[in-house]
Amino acid sequence: MGLAMTLMLTLVATFGYTALHQAKQIEQTFHDFFQHPFTVSNAAGQLRYAVTKSQLILTNQLQSLTPSQHYGFHQNVETLNTDINRQLQIIQSQFLGDMDKIHQLEKLLEKWQKYEMEIHLLITDQESEKAKHLFQSKMVLLNEQINVLTDYILGFALNKAKQYESKAMQSSEQSTRLLTQAIMLTLTVIITILGYLIWYFYQYSERVETRALTDKLTGLFNRAFLEAELPRQFNLADEETSSVYTMQVIDVDNFKQVNDTYGHNIGDQVLVTLANELKHHFRKDDIIVRWGGDEFVLILPNTSEIEALAIAESFRARLEDMPIQTDKGIIYFTVTIGISEFLLSEPIKQAFERSDAALYQAKQRGRNCVASYKSLTPQSDH
Repeated sequence: MGLAMTLMLTLVATFGYTALHQAKQIEQTFHDFFQHPFTVSNAAGQLRYAVTKSQLILTNQLQSLTPSQHYGFHQNVETLNTDINRQLQIIQSQFLGDMDKIHQLEKLLEKWQKYEMEIHLLITDQESEKAKHLFQSKMVLLNEQINVLTDYILGFALNKAKQYESKAMQSSEQSTRLLTQAIMLTLTVIITILGYLIWYFYQYSERVETRALTDKLTGLFNRAFLEAELPRQFNLADEETSSVYTMQVIDVDNFKQVNDTYGHNIGDQVLVTLANELKHHFRKDDIIVRWGGDEFVLILPNTSEIEALAIAESFRARLEDMPIQTDKGIIYFTVTIGISEFLLSEPIKQAFERSDAALYQAKQRGRNCVASYKSLTPQSDH
């Protein structure tokens, strides 16, 4: 029982650990799913914002640029380049899509830095119109490339979000299924354990009851069983029929002498032999009981006293000629039997007293014989 419970609980614990481990993996996957696309899309948005903002600022500066403002224009361009590079690094480190568009933007940035130097030289040479024209044309190209990249990234992020939504639903269903399986397995184990405990205690109570109603030496029922069984049969019997029962009280002749001569072990062997012969000789419906000591009681349903007398005589004669092989040689034993009819409705004590009276009469005749209660004279009844 202990081993079975340990194995079942181990199985539940293993299954539960597996379910928790898978749930943790799902949680980590969700974290990765929802972190990267939105981190990248945020960087793309920041990139677009930085370029648009810088384009407005630089355009306004070029409109009213004086020599004293050359340094401020250059600083703003450097700020723009720094913002672009920072956001590109974020995108490159976490983007899971096509990297060609990023490489194209990087090449364009390299060219932009060269153009920025040209613009700076034009401004220094007081050729502001040429500088403005070159800035606007190259800025348009840069802006277009950044728009292409950010549109692609945002579209990619949106597509990923839809995929992750679908995966989230699948993972939710999987988690629910795992949880359901774990609960069902736990309930199955609990029900199995409870069923086993019920069966075990039922078997145990049956064994206890059997031991209480069984003679340990012979394996026959004992007196307590007979006192409970006859009233039960009476309750089950048809009230309109009054079946006749016969009780036989069987006593081993000179049993004390057997014990004194051969020892109690051989005396027990005689009793076991008699019990086995009773089991083999009589019907399944007959009730065989060891009443106590060397006395046995036999109940024969639907049997008259005359019929029981013939049955008892046949059994007595069989035992008379049956040798018993012991460690002290072959021995023989005989029995004396008293018989009486009775009804299930009457107390068992009365039936036993009549059969016991017949047994006493048989012993008075010299033992190793059978006597019925109806054959007794009033003087012989005790």
